[in-house]
Amino acid sequence: MRFRGREMAHTNIGEELLTSFAAKCSEIATLDKNPKLEGRNMFMFLSPKAPEKQSKKSKGDNS
Repeated sequence: MRFRGREMAHTNIGEELLTSFAAKCSEIATLDKNPKLEGRNMFMFLSPKAPEKQSKKSKGDNS
C-alpha cells in the first residue's frame, strides 16, 4: 500500500486495513509478516496454505 501526501498522517488506518484483509484471507493464506511501514509504503507478507488432503477411506470409497 502506498501513502501519498496527507495520507502519511493516517498510516494507522492502512495498517488496520491490511490486518483486516489478512483476517479475511485466513482460510486460504497465513500471515508471514505483519504490516510494516517503510518510507511511504506499507507491506505485509501472506503465503498460501497447503491444500487439505482427503482421507484415504473417502478417496477409495465408490459406494
